[in-house]
Amino acid sequence: MEFLNIHSALLAVSLSTLLLQLLVRQKQTIHIVFAIFCGSIAMFAAKQMGDEQMGVYKYLIGMGACATCNGFWLVARALFRESNPISTKHILIAGGLAFLLIAGQGLGLIQSINQSEWAVLQQSRVALYEIVNLLSSCLLVLAAWEGCRGLSKAQGQQLWQRLLFLGSYCSAVLACTVLANFASTPESMAEFSKVIATICAIQIIIVTQIIIYWRFHRKIALSHAISPLSLKDSAPKQTNLCASNNMADNEADHLLAKQIQQVLEQERLYLQANLKVADIARHLNVSEYRISRIFRHHFNARNFNQFINEKRISHAKKLLKKTENIHWPILVVGLESGFASVGPFTRAFKSICDMTPNQYRMLHQSCGRNLPATSTTKNSQMTSA
Repeated sequence: MEFLNIHSALLAVSLSTLLLQLLVRQKQTIHIVFAIFCGSIAMFAAKQMGDEQMGVYKYLIGMGACATCNGFWLVARALFRESNPISTKHILIAGGLAFLLIAGQGLGLIQSINQSEWAVLQQSRVALYEIVNLLSSCLLVLAAWEGCRGLSKAQGQQLWQRLLFLGSYCSAVLACTVLANFASTPESMAEFSKVIATICAIQIIIVTQIIIYWRFHRKIALSHAISPLSLKDSAPKQTNLCASNNMADNEADHLLAKQIQQVLEQERLYLQANLKVADIARHLNVSEYRISRIFRHHFNARNFNQFINEKRISHAKKLLKKTENIHWPILVVGLESGFASVGPFTRAFKSICDMTPNQYRMLHQSCGRNLPATSTTKNSQMTSA
């Protein structure tokens, strides 16, 4: 009875979170993949609840539980990657594992219907599930990596969100792999493992839902809660700009400009290669048109790329001045500054600084070397005098 109750709780939690994703008006990638994951977990819970009474139908329901580990890997990518979190190759990898899971359930269905004891069929199922277990373990590790990736650079809420994710996820994995060994007998170990896995699944779903709200919805709720007085006080006083474009000077645009500045500075999005207006628009859940308008009228930039390149070049100049980076190739400096290759980096640097990155490095490195020599000469002259 307790075993049935725990799976009933998992079914209720997964269906509830699935419904929450469906109720979101402006759905993003995270809402879609998390809904698929919750639906798959719900099918798994339903199968576990009526495994003995369903007969051959349990295999059909089991086919629906084909987006668990692979589905959560996609959830982790959509949760922490701002630009292009899920591409075609990621869908193919997750879909390939889902196909193997469905194939395994299909072999079980054929074997159950025909009541066959074919050795080849049984061996095929065993080999298939060995491959599935191996691939699932790899995707579980990759899901944890998504939380660790960029952890050293994360600040503020971004850091706490990643720590919450890693704490919940890693504790669940450890519980499923370690706690089951404390069971007294092999028979009780199997049932105890299922209970622990179910509790961990509930924990992961709830914590993931909290992080989704924290990252993608809370900032919107806070922006609506800011008083008009604070918006008025924070608005930059640009009279000429207000006269030329009233739309750009309203309170909502001033708030959005502050949010963009905060995202770029605190989260350092400008160091992300191939950053586009769409990435910031998706991050703040606003239209691309509004983001472009903010860059033109509030940041006095000719366009989005010019503004981002200026911030990247400023970061690159700091790297080129450091003596400990003197052995870094120009390509590495460009990549660390957010450029995808050395060509665009060199052109952007020369257009802003009127010299190439290598010339800038040689100029400042030579100045740094000459300063001690000059001061030594002066000291010697003063001593001789």
